[in-house]
Amino acid sequence: MVQFKILGPGIQPASQTPVETELRILNSEEVLTLPVVTSTKVIELKEYLSLRLGVDTSDLHFVTRAGCSWRKQLDHEEVRRKVTVHGIRSFKPERATYSNPFLIIGAGHIGLRHGLYLLQRDFTNFLIVDRRNKVGGTSWISQANKTSKLQTELGTYHLQCLECSAEVDP
Repeated sequence: MVQFKILGPGIQPASQTPVETELRILNSEEVLTLPVVTSTKVIELKEYLSLRLGVDTSDLHFVTRAGCSWRKQLDHEEVRRKVTVHGIRSFKPERATYSNPFLIIGAGHIGLRHGLYLLQRDFTNFLIVDRRNKVGGTSWISQANKTSKLQTELGTYHLQCLECSAEVDP
């Protein structure tokens, strides 16, 4: 097995001294303290945060104090001890959002009924998918015969759009 030496500037081996790096979020009081070694690169912490938070490494920027001004750290540099992170709102993973939060699998009777149920409640942000290119489901397309199709056209279900849910007043 070949082992590679981590080299610092010149020919000296990179320092493996354990230290802590304090990460702060811009315009937030949230702080994350991570144990690292002196030779830890900025890209390593970006990749860690990327995996933990589900963000892209190119969206993260590390900024540090340099005298009376601020300086953006480059990916190949050793990370400083106190860093402000740009590009995230929190150190907690953000909840994933989807263009269609509801997916109905199957365009058979139950799938279509569920779609109608959502439409009746004015919810239109859903998607119905089926493995076939026709609506109807397994019971209609592959298992039905001439007598079991109830003499209706292909894929036509008698789905009641409005159910009787109003109570009768005495």
